[in-house]
Amino acid sequence: MEEPDRPAAPPRPTSGAVQNQRTAAPEINVGGSGLNRADLAWATARVTCPTLMIATDDRGEWSPKECAETTSEMKDARAAVITGSRALPSLERPAELAALVTDFWEERPAGRRIGP
Repeated sequence: MEEPDRPAAPPRPTSGAVQNQRTAAPEINVGGSGLNRADLAWATARVTCPTLMIATDDRGEWSPKECAETTSEMKDARAAVITGSRALPSLERPAELAALVTDFWEERPAGRRIGP
């Protein structure tokens, strides 16, 4: 049986970065917020399934700009922004969220195989 492709090792941290003890992935300070999260930018190009990433306009650590930059590195992804929401668009703006998700899936060609 053929062994599946393994992801390339994440880049080593540069000065100022810290090492995530759980994942051994380098961490980045997200949006100047003081939050350190594992840097998974290296993995975005490997995502092949249809992906909708949603940002809100009032969330400093995941901005619409970062959302757009991330999806630009992916094969089949779209970025969207929900305005007037912060952390819980499913509670704060449920109609807008439902419309984004519905529109995203309606744009998919019928019978399209998901995955590589």
